[in-house]
Amino acid sequence: MHLAVLLWGFTGVLGRAITLDAPMLVWYRMLLTAVFMAAILFWRKQWVPIPRADVKRLALVGILMGLHWVAFYASIKLANISIALVCLSTASIFTPLCDPLINGGRHDARELILGSLAILGVYCIYSFQQFYAWGILAGVVAALLSSVFTILNKQIANKYPSRTMVFYEMTTGWLFISLLIPIL
Repeated sequence: MHLAVLLWGFTGVLGRAITLDAPMLVWYRMLLTAVFMAAILFWRKQWVPIPRADVKRLALVGILMGLHWVAFYASIKLANISIALVCLSTASIFTPLCDPLINGGRHDARELILGSLAILGVYCIYSFQQFYAWGILAGVVAALLSSVFTILNKQIANKYPSRTMVFYEMTTGWLFISLLIPIL
């Protein structure tokens, strides 16, 4: 668990240190993950057939995940690691806002109030550091996308092995980013 936390926290440092722009960085990241997942699935013979409807959902999650990573690394490049991570904390407001809209149900007032504190923190940063405006915007977009793909992924997560899901998500995210790179 400690290693996972270290690697997750270190992704921002690596994102800042790597000189590639955000879309290319994400392109390589998703390609390498998809290739490694495919190798593991072949080696362990763990391929699981997935119905077309669920492949479409995994593809949507993969596209949102790719866009999330582009926005996150763009936030790091446009501002800095600290601001990108603070902006990512706004997912705590987007998740309770989006979950009832996607899954149906009621909003939890306590979660909304606590999540609003993250928005207040980002506002405080923005009001004093206006030259980081684009980085803050990219970070908040990354948080919104993170919330949405997490909610969508939760609906399907218990149906298939995680390695299979990651393979489909990373592959479709990589294909989508590949189509975007000429535009970006």
